Amino acid sequence: MPIHLISSLVVPEVVLQRLERIFVEFLLGESGRKNKRKWVAWDSLVVPTSEGGLGLRSLDDVKKAFFMKKAWNVLTKNSIRAKYFREKYFIGNFPLSNPSFASKFWNHILYVMDLVEQHSSWCVGRGEVDFWSSKWVGSSTIKEVEDIDTNQTILIRDVCIGGRWHWDLLHVPISESLI
Repeated sequence: MPIHLISSLVVPEVVLQRLERIFVEFLLGESGRKNKRKWVAWDSLVVPTSEGGLGLRSLDDVKKAFFMKKAWNVLTKNSIRAKYFREKYFIGNFPLSNPSFASKFWNHILYVMDLVEQHSSWCVGRGEVDFWSSKWVGSSTIKEVEDIDTNQTILIRDVCIGGRWHWDLLHVPISESLI
């Protein structure tokens, strides 16, 4: 199966498992129905060469990586596809957690969205980043660090004007040492 199909379709797990089985049979020496002795486990081959493996990747990891890339594109790009998904499955800047009308493709993106967000942070730039809910101060949001419950939607550029913080614009006070 060409790798681009895995990147653009939702390939069933059973198909990926069968393909990996074919890889195992080829690499570890099975022929037909006759099993040969396996001197190394498949799981030890699908690790980087720096860790003693062959540098192969499991198809499940490849599929996850492709969907993480799609999730990142939905979060950061302005392509037609990204705009479509944001219009259909987002409320403001946040994806719907489990929409009943979601496609399988979106559900796979949503499945890896938390993983993408765990390993990313926002660069403030022009301040077009949500003050409360974006991870612009490290690996956590201001809401998480300060344990604040607010529904205020405000961008950083609305609080930091001309290089000065205007704390009075926030509905909830936060510690200035945080920023």
